[in-house]
This record gives sequence, C-alpha cells and structure tokens, in this order.
Amino acid sequence: MGVPSTGDPLKFAIHTSFDDFIREAISLWKIDLNRIDEHGTYLDFLEERIARASGSMRSNLERYRRSFIEMGAVRSQDLPKPE
Repeated sequence: MGVPSTGDPLKFAIHTSFDDFIREAISLWKIDLNRIDEHGTYLDFLEERIARASGSMRSNLERYRRSFIEMGAVRSQDLPKPE
C-alpha cells in the first residue's frame, strides 16, 4: 500500500501507524472525522486500507477504525445529503 498522496497528516499517521499523533488528532484536536475529500471520509479511507491489509497492519487499521467510529466517524455514503 502506497503512502497517501493527499497531503493529509492524519492519513499519513494512519499509514505509518503513528498512534500518538492519531490519538491526539481525534481526541484533543477534535479534527472533523467526517470531512470529505477526493477519497471520502477518514472511515472510507480506513475501510479501503483494511480491505488490502494483512497481519499486524490489518489489526492496527481495525483498531483505528473502532476508535474513529467511537469518536463519531461515518462513511461518506452515511452522511446526510446536502439540501
């Protein structure tokens, strides 16, 4: 799996398993986990990565996914449509 090219520091932290940064970003900084970019939300990004991962990387990504969901993250398709 290649490094995300979006320039998004949280996606890079997910890719590199930078736990401290991820924890601070979602709990202290209150980053909008449902912001949509060209790849969807952070949860969309995680689920796409999980589908391609194996071993300990898959375990880390699944742990991040659970944490993001606990903090309110949803997939882009589950967000309300703008009126």
